Amino acid sequence: MRTRTVTPTRHNLHVIEDRIELAERGHHVLERKRDGLVLEFVDLLDEYQDAQRELRTRFERAQSLFDRIRATEGEVVIDGLVRARSVHPEITTSRKPFLGVALPQFEATGVRTDLAHHGYGLLGTSPVVDELVDAYEALVEQLVAFAELETAALLLVDVIETTQRRVRALEHAVIPRLRQDANHIRRRLDERAQEERVRQKWFKEKQERRRIHADPPGGRVRPHRNGRSDEDER
Repeated sequence: MRTRTVTPTRHNLHVIEDRIELAERGHHVLERKRDGLVLEFVDLLDEYQDAQRELRTRFERAQSLFDRIRATEGEVVIDGLVRARSVHPEITTSRKPFLGVALPQFEATGVRTDLAHHGYGLLGTSPVVDELVDAYEALVEQLVAFAELETAALLLVDVIETTQRRVRALEHAVIPRLRQDANHIRRRLDERAQEERVRQKWFKEKQERRRIHADPPGGRVRPHRNGRSDEDER
């Protein structure tokens, strides 16, 4: 990984260390959120599969009754049943928060009706017609429940994938890059400290050599290279 150009100062080191701590906390929170969403998705998937099987069962029953009445009564009777219905279903949507995700909720009204609101007379009507109406009402009711579960499952899949990408980005890109920057600054600061120690040591040794040269041990005058002493020159 290539090191970015970061000014090696203690202030920048403290800033990066704070960012590392924040990124690690965020990574931990996102991991817990992802795990919680996965558990919720697993539970939701079981409900989704049960609802799918129930929806298929209700559809097959309604389709069987529909074919039976069409064969015995004709399509005119079926068309009359549709036109005679006075109450029409309505769907209300809402949101349920879960780990920062607004899961959808669907509520259907006007789906189940009693015989008085079917819109046709009871006399002269086959009991199979009542069964067909009840079957389609049950089918619509189950269809709404299935749509809620399917929408929530698709939303959870999308959020889980987004959260997982963020976890991986923090784990494999952001945090390693910040740590590399911090290590780079520490090495540069250590190098500067070592250079400063060497410079101070050299300066002390130089001062010591000057002191010895100016005041030799025993009070003897230190001769110059040309053989003359400091007193001769004076």
